[in-house]
Amino acid sequence: MEAFTHIYNQIVNLGETQVYINSYNDDSDNIVAIHYYEGNIETEIAFNKEVIARHIGLQIYVRDTNFELGYARIEAIRALFAVYKYQSIVIRQKGDILTLGNDEKNRSEFTINFNLELINGNTVT
Repeated sequence: MEAFTHIYNQIVNLGETQVYINSYNDDSDNIVAIHYYEGNIETEIAFNKEVIARHIGLQIYVRDTNFELGYARIEAIRALFAVYKYQSIVIRQKGDILTLGNDEKNRSEFTINFNLELINGNTVT
């Protein structure tokens, strides 16, 4: 979907070099993963069966070998998408940054959730 590619590109533009969509590997240390999931609002459809807006959940996951650097990385992403609108995409921060602790390799883990609204389907015009 063009909208997901746009979000990926915005995170890469922040300087992130290891960005994954809906999956990631255990080998890399300093990563960002974008996860899309069913949103909490149903898809809006007009009388003629045309999709007006799709509401999708968006979760950003950051893993870093350094707590402070990892937190700064997810904070930059939070600030970018706290309230974000680009053509047919609207993103609103759903909650604050969650610190998940450390994984088995002692890497700090963070996550933040957003509501994503795709107006007129799923493309960016």
